[in-house]
Amino acid sequence: MAHTPAGFSKPKERDHAQGSQVRRVRRDRRVAGRRGGTPGARGRAGSGAAGGVGSLAVQLAHRTGATVIGLAGESNHAWLKSHDAIPVAYGEGIADRIRAAAPSGVDAFIDTFGDGYVELALALGVATDRIDTIADVAAAEKHGVKTDGGVAAEPGAEVLAELAGLIADGQLEVPIANVYRLAQVREAYAELERRHTHGKIVLRP
Repeated sequence: MAHTPAGFSKPKERDHAQGSQVRRVRRDRRVAGRRGGTPGARGRAGSGAAGGVGSLAVQLAHRTGATVIGLAGESNHAWLKSHDAIPVAYGEGIADRIRAAAPSGVDAFIDTFGDGYVELALALGVATDRIDTIADVAAAEKHGVKTDGGVAAEPGAEVLAELAGLIADGQLEVPIANVYRLAQVREAYAELERRHTHGKIVLRP
């Protein structure tokens, strides 16, 4: 459940579940970053690309002009393609598949999943200051990569209004995987821990 800062109102065109997630979108915007790239040049890759954070980071990175490579299960590849991302499947050989998708190389990597993706980014030749993880603090400390997107990403009303406008205009999709009542918090966390949701999980009173 999101607090709404003064001076900000939820977009009327979207339902409560999507509107309540705009504050979280600000965090995801920081994860995606403003620096993109030129389409057809070096790419920006991200793990968990169809998840609660990744699905938004993909869209926001694409808006910067980056060529976006989304790592996700095959069931989410159609969604990634519909948002102009190049889908790459998980599993053995992933580094080779990323290189094939980005022949000119990858110059930024956003890790929203953990479990070795910081090391994968380094193996792909991504500089430490162009790797951002919100899921693997130990790897960040070991390798000196970024951990933007946490408490440092406190939103302001101006940025929230900008993002709300994108959502209201249909330029930014906020996928909602499921909506739970507060009394169902255990069920919500059980789904979250499976780590295979497409979009965000929302708790309502």
